[in-house]
Amino acid sequence: MAAATTDAPEFDFLLAGTWWSIPVNDPEETDRAIRRIVEDAAGRSDELATLRRLTRERLSETVADARRIEAEHLYLAREISPGLPLSASLAVYRPALDPLPEDVAASPKLARAFVKAALAEADGPGAGIEARELDLGSGAVLRRSWIVERTLQEGADPVRSLRADYWMPIPGTRGFLLLSFTSLFVPLADKLLEFFDAVVGTVRWRDRAA
Repeated sequence: MAAATTDAPEFDFLLAGTWWSIPVNDPEETDRAIRRIVEDAAGRSDELATLRRLTRERLSETVADARRIEAEHLYLAREISPGLPLSASLAVYRPALDPLPEDVAASPKLARAFVKAALAEADGPGAGIEARELDLGSGAVLRRSWIVERTLQEGADPVRSLRADYWMPIPGTRGFLLLSFTSLFVPLADKLLEFFDAVVGTVRWRDRAA
């Protein structure tokens, strides 16, 4: 089970399979988490020293990117079930947006429609983003999904990845929780979106005092 505890209300959610958890806001905790992941993935033998170094560098870059855009926590998938690997990441945010109008914030579905329209206007025409309003076990959710292409090295073919952002109104507030998934398994995009929907559907809110 994953949990976030920065601001009231707190929330929990379930991640199926095996995921590595990396705190983003505490450098010491981040370093400890990266060391555990590197040892788990590449062991301690001298023959794998280069792999450990490259893995550590890649994880450090990933965390730096998450910290730069003010993520609270980062999760990296290892396998969806024993022996079945899964390439995916999940970053958790509470975006610093202008507060919703009080009458809009009072209705989760109205809040969802409000942020859907605002984000679509910011995207502009031809952004290639699919936006869907979902009613999951966790409540009213806006899912925005699209394919990202990045060229990692000059002259190399672009790397394609699936991005799926889930915007959820935070109960009793005028803000949103954002769960942002990415995966390199683009050919399995439809199945991955079903899986991500299921994860988001497990989000449950609770008062800090509970």
